[in-house]
This record gives sequence, structure tokens and C-alpha cells, in this order.
Amino acid sequence: MNKKILGLVVSPGEAEKKVNTLIDMIPCALKEVSQNTEEWQVQTIVDSLTGSAESINEIFQKINAHTKKMLGTLPLESQTYQYFMKAK
Repeated sequence: MNKKILGLVVSPGEAEKKVNTLIDMIPCALKEVSQNTEEWQVQTIVDSLTGSAESINEIFQKINAHTKKMLGTLPLESQTYQYFMKAK
């Protein structure tokens, strides 16, 4: 019987909790799918940056949109803020 290792990189929090509750079931399910020809072992790594790449762009887009909206509503005396925006 071949031995296979499945590595899962998960983010902390809900994903980590879900994997921890299912970790004992995963090897059995994989063994069944492989028609009992492979023995599976599951290893997990918790990485706080996992999943953040997708959301970081969304966050910056929202910040930029909010900043542009706020810039239009600021009084003209707010020179410091306008200078900061031009410096970008």
C-alpha cells in the first residue's frame, strides 16, 4: 500500500477549527476514494497570511474609494490632507 501525505495550509480561526474537526475523517475518505490502494496522512500548517492576499486588494480599493469620497467633502482649509493625497 502506498503512503501519501496531504498537507493543508489554513488560516487561523474558522478554517483552522473546521480542519481540526474533520482531520480524522479526511484520511478515511481519501483511502476510500483511492479504492484502499493508498494510506493517507494529513498534516496541517496554520498560516496567518493564508487567504489575506485576496482580501488585501479589496481592503485597499475600499480605502481608496472612501478616501476619494472624503476628499470631495472636506473643506478647503484641509490642506494637509490634500497634500497627503497628492503625495501618493
